[in-house]
Amino acid sequence: MPEKGGQGLKLKERNGRWQIHGMLNGVLVRQSTGLPLRLKAEAIAMRGQVERDILDGVWDGRSLMPRPEEEEVRGIPLGQLIDECARAKKWGRGTLYNLAAFEDLREVPAGQLTASMYRTWRDEHLEGLAPNTQDRYTAQLSAVLRWAYDNELVLGVPKLPKWNLNDARERWLDEEEIWRLLDVCDGKIAYMRPIVQFLVFTGCRAGEGLWMPKRAIKNMRDRATGHGYLAAEFVTRKTGGRGKKTRLVPLHEEAVEALELAGWRQGEAMVPVFRNRDGQPWSRSNGSAGSAIAWGWNEARKRAGLEDVRVHDLRHTFATHLRIAGAQLDEIRHHLGVTEHMVQRYASLQMSNMRSALAGLPGRAGA
Repeated sequence: MPEKGGQGLKLKERNGRWQIHGMLNGVLVRQSTGLPLRLKAEAIAMRGQVERDILDGVWDGRSLMPRPEEEEVRGIPLGQLIDECARAKKWGRGTLYNLAAFEDLREVPAGQLTASMYRTWRDEHLEGLAPNTQDRYTAQLSAVLRWAYDNELVLGVPKLPKWNLNDARERWLDEEEIWRLLDVCDGKIAYMRPIVQFLVFTGCRAGEGLWMPKRAIKNMRDRATGHGYLAAEFVTRKTGGRGKKTRLVPLHEEAVEALELAGWRQGEAMVPVFRNRDGQPWSRSNGSAGSAIAWGWNEARKRAGLEDVRVHDLRHTFATHLRIAGAQLDEIRHHLGVTEHMVQRYASLQMSNMRSALAGLPGRAGA
């Protein structure tokens, strides 16, 4: 548990070392002490010195007292910082598409942006989006501000408000709803059946499935039984665009059937598996997978009477059914490719399952 300091900074455990973490006088602090956990007293003393330095107006070897040129720097419009940060970090099309949402904040001086100002903007402009989606926008703007701070373009980074995970919207499909949704994918939206079925039975992100190349499907063999099976290798870009991370997950038989429906065995290895209604790979010009399949998806859920279901809810559906079937949280986390924090939303399912199992056990109570 973090150890709080007298001025608001905290000590946190990170990779077996104490880290000083928090914000004081508008200064964001994330500094490793380099001290092992057994030297807690020394870490507390170091934290105290950091607090005194900040209160004295000195941090990271530079003065925190506003100078004329720093006052000028703090007046840089937020839009200019967004553009410069995007170029420096070489952010991709999807991130740039999301950053375009901050159009109304572009003229705000970056040094004057406050948490309350951002909360007002978020409640007005992001209303109707899922809390996790809103948090994604918040995280991207925070990344811009941290970059600006690291490059001495702002004197501090406001702690932008995020939603509590418990406030996140929960919607998943039961078995009857799953097949109802898949069965209506015929006629002019028959092309939607393979991708929707694949998303339901893999839990992958919409973009991971929509633009997955054929070479991502791997033939594997179980060492214990010798049986062969198919697995999918999903590649995602790390936060901030720095490098990539991959995960290899086995495919459910219904996901394999979706691949067969899409004709994944024909064509070049680099060509995406799934195709649009014209028989061509889905376009990336819209910036997001949800936008690319919007027309077909809206038609499918309308036919099925599931207008409240989003594409991302198919991911929740897979994870929820996996948990109900007895999968551990670490297994679900690997399948989804998420953090430990994100997978905790499925932890509560275990308690309801345990209660159901206990109700079915024979007992003597009341005999």
